[in-house]
Amino acid sequence: AEASVTAGHAGEVTSSRGILSSHTPSPEAKPRYTEVTDYQEERGHAPGETAHPLSWQTAAWAVALLAFLAAVTYPLWPVSRDALYQRLEAAMNSDDQDEVLEAADGLAKFSSKFPDDPRQAQITQWQTQLDLLRVERRLERAVRRGKFPDDLRPIEYDYLRAMSYAAFDPDRSVTRLQALLTLYEEDATKLDERSRHCLKLAESKLAELQQASPDREKRIAHLKSQLARAEELAAQDVESARAIWQGILTLYEGVPWADELVEECRAALHSTASSPLVETDTP
Repeated sequence: AEASVTAGHAGEVTSSRGILSSHTPSPEAKPRYTEVTDYQEERGHAPGETAHPLSWQTAAWAVALLAFLAAVTYPLWPVSRDALYQRLEAAMNSDDQDEVLEAADGLAKFSSKFPDDPRQAQITQWQTQLDLLRVERRLERAVRRGKFPDDLRPIEYDYLRAMSYAAFDPDRSVTRLQALLTLYEEDATKLDERSRHCLKLAESKLAELQQASPDREKRIAHLKSQLARAEELAAQDVESARAIWQGILTLYEGVPWADELVEECRAALHSTASSPLVETDTP
């Protein structure tokens, strides 16, 4: 009995030890430490091991660097004549004058590199346009400074005076530019280079103003209706009629397309004059 009890007790102890041993680390199990050499620390792997692939950060930096190099070197890549012409065409048709001026090198490159290209006539025209723009900008700078340079040519002075009316009285500018051309065109061969450029600029601006001038037919129709109203008033209120005639004379004297109407007003004022005709000062 004692033996059985002892055996049973031993079984319990063994069983409990078994339970304990399942939760207790084996005395033979020891912590494992891996020594990291200097080689591994610097390169991320030991000799003989395969290196890890590039990280995504490294790949991203590489892509960014390639994109930067492509952007920097792109302007240096060879350009076909058609591609260059298309760039020049876009620049010269731009409303941005700075962009137009930046096309100077491209125009010179196309002209020298492709002298037999059938579009050379257009290139030459654009180069002339560029030269005129430079002249115009130089004269505009003089106006903005409020002081003309000492070496201002006579034709440049006359051009600036003519163009001073362009914003609010384009018809007067047209008249003055026509007078400028009449004065200088006959002796164009005697002008220096700057003066000849200004003469070309005046021709260009004259054509531009004539094309952009408001609808003259509507203005003429309006003036004729005012003349008809003045004739109706003359029978009962001559002073009101004279005010209309004088107004037309003051506003449109010297405007070529209104000469006939202005003369009608002048004649009406003379025929109804009870006081001297008021003369206008045409600058």
